[in-house]
Amino acid sequence: MLSGQHKRQAVGKCWLFFLVTGKALDIQQQQQIPELSAPHCDEGWGATGPYYITDVPGHLLPVEQAVTRVCWNASGLVIDTNNSDMDIWQSCQECGCQNFNDGDVAEVFLAPVSSSSRSPSWYYELDVGAISGAFWGGVVHNSLGDDALYSSSFPCSATAPPGGFGSCELNCSARLPAVQVARGQSWWARSLQIPWAMFLEDYRPSGSAEPWPVWRANFYRYSYPFKLPNSSDFDRSRAELSGWSPTHDASFHVPAHFGLLRLLPRALAKACASGLKGSCATEDVDECCIQGIISWTDVSDGLDMGPLTYEKFACHRTFQHQAVFEFDTPCYVSHYAVYLAEDSAGLNKMLLAYVALGTNQLEVTQSDIGLRNFVNVYAWNSHGDAATPASLEYQNKTSLSTTTATVSVTSTHTTVSTTSTFTHTTSTFTTTLYLVVVTNLVYADTDLRGSKLDGTVSWTPPADTSGIDRYYVYIASDEQKTQSAQLWNSDPVEEYVPVGTNEMNLYNNPERTVGGTTPPPANWLIVLGSKQAGSIFSEVSAAAKIPLVDVCNDIDPPAPQLSSLTFENLADVVGQVEGTIEFTLTANDQDLGLTAEFEVFVVEE
Repeated sequence: MLSGQHKRQAVGKCWLFFLVTGKALDIQQQQQIPELSAPHCDEGWGATGPYYITDVPGHLLPVEQAVTRVCWNASGLVIDTNNSDMDIWQSCQECGCQNFNDGDVAEVFLAPVSSSSRSPSWYYELDVGAISGAFWGGVVHNSLGDDALYSSSFPCSATAPPGGFGSCELNCSARLPAVQVARGQSWWARSLQIPWAMFLEDYRPSGSAEPWPVWRANFYRYSYPFKLPNSSDFDRSRAELSGWSPTHDASFHVPAHFGLLRLLPRALAKACASGLKGSCATEDVDECCIQGIISWTDVSDGLDMGPLTYEKFACHRTFQHQAVFEFDTPCYVSHYAVYLAEDSAGLNKMLLAYVALGTNQLEVTQSDIGLRNFVNVYAWNSHGDAATPASLEYQNKTSLSTTTATVSVTSTHTTVSTTSTFTHTTSTFTTTLYLVVVTNLVYADTDLRGSKLDGTVSWTPPADTSGIDRYYVYIASDEQKTQSAQLWNSDPVEEYVPVGTNEMNLYNNPERTVGGTTPPPANWLIVLGSKQAGSIFSEVSAAAKIPLVDVCNDIDPPAPQLSSLTFENLADVVGQVEGTIEFTLTANDQDLGLTAEFEVFVVEE
């Protein structure tokens, strides 16, 4: 609900909240807010993307993730959240208890708005605690909102002080959401069914009428993933605050940063089915690239698209391809998804961008394309792409051939006391993607606590960086990056470092784990080059990678688990040994991060 940077005082059945930091929030502050389209429950769910830490700048992934999904039916809104959680606890046991002060909580902030550009002054806060499902709810009045629309069926006269908010607590004997909670190993879930009776009639579905279509919402959680210093116990005084749309503030109550929730009409909730007809002009071009403008006729009525054209001004040639959608049934389209692909069916497709409805072109900066000679434009909504795209072959006949590449990468890993060189075995692979490889990858852990990392990752850039714009750093369970977690830079706080910077200073002492309900340990450090702002990455198989050594004073390394150990003594003299000892480690779920090297002994037994 709020952090220690806020105070509150009781005013009858209302609560008054105000900021004590003196920070004035500009509700017109612009940030790209996420959107979610929720269909009727008979037709599926709309699901959020990842949660982000809310009280830091930028978009920083939390230690413990969550995903929320939403749908609606004749009874109300259904909002489910599944939370990863290593230490599930909650002291509250009954309705009205302040669960946000007493353990793990999943929260919903929700209100209809008069338009998608407005942020609510009045909204519900609905909080559910883990384990018991203890509920706390309130009608919030927030001076930081700019839409005075009042939708609650419960009256509330709470005063909102400048820069703050007031709240009327919901009566536990009133008509409240139905709550269900469940939990398992390292996860817990909450289902919230919010009855339409909690909203005024204008905002409910009635008969054939649909519910109010445009809402602002946010989904938050309190979790406690951090451990006490030099202890295996979790620190229950230190919460991690995360949410679907980060507020970049110690408080969740920043309405301008709530996400956009659209309730889809029942008949229009599914993505479009389409048929395609047309013919293609043929022209030869010299360059292995795409640069130009892809355009089409906007389908704001959601019913048809065409024509699709592409102008390759880099080569001073223009041609057109007529591609017309013929829809079997009416459909709902919220965006266009524009891809490059190897054929009109979408083989090895590469996303260029999602383009909002109402826009009919996308300018493409020069991009490597591999074998992708087709532009495919799909109708899109929260259910995904339409079954069939409008497609255009833009005739780049000199595209890259499939390449067999032999790559040998030598990386150096430095620990506090030793320096070891690991040379990867030469590998041969086939790729249609580009290869950009950094070298001389170096990292020394400076956090002496087990399972915690700190310090600087550095590398030598590729000789040619023209094909990339940034670097990403990962810890991974194995060399193939089967399971991984992304590391962040500390100054500035970003999920990447731009080309021209060849090191990353780790942010916030990350845990040496790759996440999930039963997270395997991270044993490798990997650096990938990227282009188009992280939409395309270099090949993992060719990436620079080194074993990750977790320097610590408080945990002994575990014994290695071997699937095989062989040795044949070739010595001719009794009492001597000669030959090669070979051993193979078991699967990648064992923890090698505490192991700097293996010591091999000859013993009597």
